[in-house]
Amino acid sequence: MESGVMNPGKTDSGAVPTRSAVATRPGRRPVRETTVEELFGAFGSGPSAVAAATSEAPVLIVDDALLDEAELAEYDPAPGLTRSREELSVEDLRRRERLGVVVDSGRPQVPLGLLWFLVGGLSLWIGHYLALAVFAPVAAIGAIQTAAALRRAGGRTRPLLAALCAAGVVGAAVAPSSRAVGVAVLGAVAVSLLGGVHGGGFDVLSATTTVRSWLGVGLAAAVPVVFSGFDPALAVLLFVLACSYDAGDHLVGATAAGWYEGPLAGAVAVVAAGFAAVVLEPGTLADHQLWPAIVLAAVACPLGRLVGSLTLPPSGGFAPGLRRLDSLIVLAPLWVLLFG
Repeated sequence: MESGVMNPGKTDSGAVPTRSAVATRPGRRPVRETTVEELFGAFGSGPSAVAAATSEAPVLIVDDALLDEAELAEYDPAPGLTRSREELSVEDLRRRERLGVVVDSGRPQVPLGLLWFLVGGLSLWIGHYLALAVFAPVAAIGAIQTAAALRRAGGRTRPLLAALCAAGVVGAAVAPSSRAVGVAVLGAVAVSLLGGVHGGGFDVLSATTTVRSWLGVGLAAAVPVVFSGFDPALAVLLFVLACSYDAGDHLVGATAAGWYEGPLAGAVAVVAAGFAAVVLEPGTLADHQLWPAIVLAAVACPLGRLVGSLTLPPSGGFAPGLRRLDSLIVLAPLWVLLFG
């Protein structure tokens, strides 16, 4: 198997370096390229040949799919490492997982999504007390999972306190005044701050990471419940648009090569669901201008997913409760400003 130089270019003398030349780059460890045949041939020739093969520089074993200079700059080779274009693209995808949604292929995502769509939508249409019974547990689970992920990453969170605060914010959504949610948020922040008080003083990191765990999911779950109390049609439309985005993003983004294909498919699904609502006008939707809300949802849903990713630690974490609600994190407060 023949192979060329990993970082082709001219030497100081103007000659193209050979396969045994040492590839050097400013600030990086020099690497000598070799092939599997060469390395095993050196082993067959004895220890002295192995020492000679590896003494000039650390060895990088390559295959026929050579990387160009831009791809080589993506990583710092280490001795005995084999890379190809396919493997490098996998690593690039892993780096992008920080701001994306990692799909657990071992879980039945589509059936769970359909169940969430049916149960959540029906509860919002039937009444806000039933919606409270559905959305409050999901918010609490999302908060406790987020807090646990932050704790595993080194944060000093209080998962149970985060779950109670999220459930409390959603519980305030059934009050006669929608301002009760704002009061509940302020109260939950105060409780989280008190949770950071210890015998040795105030632990600001514990308090702020606890707030970070419940604030997004709490508001995302509370706003649909608030709308279900005075306009169930708007509440269901809000939920349907968010679920439509999730479905489009998941079905296309799970197998897409580009990072933008999933969000773009989700935005198209939002517009399609919104168009159906404009045409059918169920319930009280005929009384509202829906297109501004639909366009807002197409923009805000991907932003909500981004905020959900930023809520988790840089290493990510298992938080399906958060992922059920993250498309609403930005959209739900904007929906209040639009229709409130």
